[in-house]
Amino acid sequence: MPDLIPETSEWWIARLWAQLDERTKRIKLYDDYYEGHQRLEFTTDQARETFAETFGGVALNFCELVIDAVEERLGIRGFRVSEGKEYDPEAAEIWRKNDMDAQSSMVHTEALCNEEGYLIVWVDEDRMTPVITAETPFEVIVERSGKSRLERLAAMKRWLDDERYWRVTLYLPHEIRRFRSRDPVRKNGTIMATHLRRDGYWEPWVTEGEEWPIPNPLGVVPVVPITNRPRLGYRFGGTSELKAAVPIQDIINKTVFDGLVASEFVAYPQRYMVGVSVPKDPITDQPIQPFKAGANRIWFVEKGDATSINPAIGQFPQADLMPYVARTEAHINQLAAITKTPKHYLVEASTGGSNLSSETVKALEAPLVAKTRRRQGVFGVGWAEVMAIALRLKAGGKYEPADADRIEVDWKDPETRTEAQHVDALVKLKTLGVPEEQLQRDYGYTEEQISRFRLMDDAEPVAPSAINEPVTSAILDTPFA
Repeated sequence: MPDLIPETSEWWIARLWAQLDERTKRIKLYDDYYEGHQRLEFTTDQARETFAETFGGVALNFCELVIDAVEERLGIRGFRVSEGKEYDPEAAEIWRKNDMDAQSSMVHTEALCNEEGYLIVWVDEDRMTPVITAETPFEVIVERSGKSRLERLAAMKRWLDDERYWRVTLYLPHEIRRFRSRDPVRKNGTIMATHLRRDGYWEPWVTEGEEWPIPNPLGVVPVVPITNRPRLGYRFGGTSELKAAVPIQDIINKTVFDGLVASEFVAYPQRYMVGVSVPKDPITDQPIQPFKAGANRIWFVEKGDATSINPAIGQFPQADLMPYVARTEAHINQLAAITKTPKHYLVEASTGGSNLSSETVKALEAPLVAKTRRRQGVFGVGWAEVMAIALRLKAGGKYEPADADRIEVDWKDPETRTEAQHVDALVKLKTLGVPEEQLQRDYGYTEEQISRFRLMDDAEPVAPSAINEPVTSAILDTPFA
């Protein structure tokens, strides 16, 4: 961008803005498919023009399930400091105060669906406690260094406020700059590239009592991406789980569409009358269309020469729609194989999915479990840095990469087990010497519950004789039996 001085605020905004626009165009398709707003592909223009208004909104939305099948297994139980392998109480407090059980679920969904999700870590000026917010890739973008994809040069968040002014927060390693557009934008929210390059388009956005720019003592950009399926090469972000699913979803939608059109016309016997006068519509007084199909309609062949056409009444049998069902199931099988989503997640219980044994379910879910564990490994890098930055903000001082190296993310078990199987496995682990507190954690108890269990164990036992002693009311001074 020759007309802007490199590394200036305007230069960074114009650069990151263009990258964000480019990615938004790409991931909008995946976001629409996840929400069920799907296109009608592989059909002729004539079919779309004729039937899209009636059947165009019908879609079997498997894309949402492909994402949720992984996301629901990506639960975080806590964070450990590597040296002691103990859960960090400060990390647990930060997690709880920021409602991260809910926020982590949202950022995982964004990453799985839209390539990346983001977490911004900063400090609450009033309480001076770390604040973590989950952010959408439609508003946030990060630029990585050419040296390492883990090193971030800058990040930007943009949004349109209620008065239709653009707001921009630019995150740099040593400071944070906030801006507002000089003028409100048009109704559709677009902004001309020439405006981004124009001097004076961005005005500092200053909050009363706050420095501008805001110093960043961390020395690192406090915007951490959670990247799904990253590729080698610093310019590459993530890859959506729906990249391979969308074409198959289009085929399924097309097959369902064809089946619905067929059911509208040939899913029932079509009656006909030959050699008769075509009746007129009682309302319009116009001849009824002779070959318009319908469950309550009759096809008429108008009589001509009475000697050549004998009046007759009959019907055509209904068409077999099972080929459409078989084709749909075949495409569902393809979707299950490519996305590693268990088939019994995608198919109705009428196909036998509800009668599967626990061993069969485990075998069918093995690819999904393996896929989830890989996501845990990749996402864990980002989560470790998020918590390390939060702990550093609370302690004060400059952030060091070694801070994240000491943090270990403890994920919930992604495997599906019955209660009996789970308890039986924990009992067997106890015989191997696994501490009881770890077994409680593996069972699913929270750190607060485990702490209460510890207090219960440490409490002095009540003497048996004291259990049946009467209790005296301080108000009535009379014993209660």
